[in-house]
Amino acid sequence: IDDGAAAADDGAGDGGADEDDWEGWDDGEEEEERGPPAPPDERLAWEILGASAGAAALVAFGMALGAGTAAVDQMGDTTDEERIWIGALVGAGVGFPLGAALGTWLAGDETGGDGEAAGPVLGSLAGAAVGVGFGGVLGALTEDPWAGAAGGSILGGALSLVGAILGYELTADPDDETDEGGRDGEGSRRWAPFVASRPGGAVAGVGGTL
Repeated sequence: IDDGAAAADDGAGDGGADEDDWEGWDDGEEEEERGPPAPPDERLAWEILGASAGAAALVAFGMALGAGTAAVDQMGDTTDEERIWIGALVGAGVGFPLGAALGTWLAGDETGGDGEAAGPVLGSLAGAAVGVGFGGVLGALTEDPWAGAAGGSILGGALSLVGAILGYELTADPDDETDEGGRDGEGSRRWAPFVASRPGGAVAGVGGTL
């Protein structure tokens, strides 16, 4: 009887130790709390950097994939250099807006933003679509498809970056953007796109109220 009681006590002790071990394991699984969000102007700077880096990365990947696909498609025949370039440009055109959207969302999320992931995707694609339309019109007017492709790429790339950042900021909660000084409602930041005409062209960008 004494031996049975001792065994029962040992089992209870082991059970208690196991429970303690599981509690320690659970504590290790707890996620660390994130610090306070970065100020909106600092977050915007990181979003610009993230959008540019993401666009550059996926442009390189898209160009390699597009050129490789075009080259493989020509196996057995004489390599068509122009077709390979077209494949690279198509890959770059697809990769740029997606990379800009991904980079913007990652940078905004890491700096405490709460914008929706769909915002930068839709904004970036909308900017790229405007560039494609402009390139098509320019190419038709000049009867030079390469001039249209160049003009559309420049405008579409710029608008894609702006659209990705605007899409993220417009889907964020403006009530969370308060001044560090703690003033009642005076610290909210608002961002809006702007287009201004100038001799020989136009300027597009993002304006903010601090």
